[in-house]
Amino acid sequence: MLGSQRDPMSVGGFFYLLIATLSYGALQAVDKVVLNAKVDPVAYTISRVIISMLFLGILVLVRNRRSFISVFKPVHWKDLFIIGVLASGIGLLFQMIGLSYTTATNMSIILAFTAPLTTLFAFFILKERISQKFIAASLLMLLGVLLIFTKNPVNGFGLGDILIVIAIIGYAYSNVYAKKTMGKLPTSTVTLGRLFFGSLSLALLFPFLGFSFSSLLKAPFLVVLGGAIFGIRMLAYYKGIEIEGASTAATFLLFSRWVTVHFAAKYLNETLTTTIILGMMLVIIGGLLLTKAKPAI
Repeated sequence: MLGSQRDPMSVGGFFYLLIATLSYGALQAVDKVVLNAKVDPVAYTISRVIISMLFLGILVLVRNRRSFISVFKPVHWKDLFIIGVLASGIGLLFQMIGLSYTTATNMSIILAFTAPLTTLFAFFILKERISQKFIAASLLMLLGVLLIFTKNPVNGFGLGDILIVIAIIGYAYSNVYAKKTMGKLPTSTVTLGRLFFGSLSLALLFPFLGFSFSSLLKAPFLVVLGGAIFGIRMLAYYKGIEIEGASTAATFLLFSRWVTVHFAAKYLNETLTTTIILGMMLVIIGGLLLTKAKPAI
């Protein structure tokens, strides 16, 4: 279902998605630094969700008490639980465990595939109309990602990458489900609910997970920083979904690849090859085209 008319991205939508992109890109580098410090990935996942939940919980409670209370109303539990499990619970756990076996650059590249998957889910579930320009911009960004991954012999595809692929399928579906849920609930409620039920799903797995909370003391500042950035990123990202739609938000987030690769090369000593640079240029060009138009909802 293609549409020829497209509205430019709003200033507000651009601002929120820019914040989400910068924070998301930086967060992936922070995650790898934490795991390199031998912090247990399961313990870090749990702590990151809980820290961001407390951070946003206080913010939401102060700004909008009704939104805070809505998270705990049984009528909303099913929707929030689905979003929470896929995005901040088991999905995030798969990503963190996967990252412990691969590089931040690899993870960043794989996560870019969340965009086309979100578009696919949005097309079938939300009936979002997709114009030819939107498809061209998305494909150009995707081409850059594929160029990096298939032509870069430095970091091969392994077990960690497979776990991240599994995670992004859940992320893509949760993006669309969150957009649908935000039709009846405010963004702050959905964001906080995602964290609450994500942490709840992890708590249910406690008996089956081997983890060490004492390992968090190896990098306490970075653990707290990761949780705070995670909360900011989610709030900005969901606000972007609310304004611009699930497809545009997920595709715009491809910009975060450049941020992550830059940090990974500078602070993690991960290789920055000519192929990576060329691929990132294609991602940026596609992203600039994306900001000029968006799919109708």
